[in-house]
Amino acid sequence: MKNKSILVLVLSLFVLLFLLVQSKTKIEYIPIGNTSPNLIEINSFKKNVKPKNIILIIGDGTGLNQIALSRIAIGGPDFRLAIDQLPYSGISLTHSDDSLITDSAASATAWAAGIKTTNKFLSISPEKDIVPTIPELLSKKGFISGLVATSSITHATPAAFYAHVDSRYKGEEIARQLLSSPISIALGGGLEFLIQMSSKKIPFY
Repeated sequence: MKNKSILVLVLSLFVLLFLLVQSKTKIEYIPIGNTSPNLIEINSFKKNVKPKNIILIIGDGTGLNQIALSRIAIGGPDFRLAIDQLPYSGISLTHSDDSLITDSAASATAWAAGIKTTNKFLSISPEKDIVPTIPELLSKKGFISGLVATSSITHATPAAFYAHVDSRYKGEEIARQLLSSPISIALGGGLEFLIQMSSKKIPFY
C-alpha cells in the first residue's frame, strides 16, 4: 500500500509539472492557406550553351519540415512552391564529422569546400588543414565571385566560402580573411567586426 501511495504521489507531481510547463509554453498555430500556386515556366537551353552566371541560394536552417510548413501555410497541402516545381531535386546527408546534428559552419563547409568537418569549423578539415573553397578555386581560373547575406557577412554560412578558421565565433579574424579573399563583392551585416579591425589600424574599404 505504501508503494502504491508513493507511485500515485510521483505521478501526480509529474502531471502537475507537465501542466505547469505547458502553461508557460507559447504555442503558435499556423492557419492553412488557400492561395493558388503560381506555375513557373522552366526555360530549356541547348547543351552547348554555357551559363553566364551561377547563383547558389542557401536557405540557412531550411529543411524538408520548413518547406512543408511553408507550403501548407501559403496554400494548403496541395500547394506547390517554386522549389517544388524545379525539374531536379536531391537530398544530401548533412551530419558533420563529429556529430549527427550539424551546425551552419560544418554544413556550409560541405557546400563550399566539399568535405565534412567538425561543428564550428569553417573550410578546414577535422585535422585543421585548410581546404580550398569554390570561390578560391574559381578565382584561379579567372572567375569572379560575390556573396550576399541577409545575416552578417561574417556569419558561418557565408564565411565558409572565404574563411578558414577553427571557430565560427572568431568574427574579427573572419572579417580579416574576407578582405584578403578573392570575393569581389560582399553584401551583408557584420560592420562591427570590420570596425574593430579599423580601430587596430587595419584598413578596409
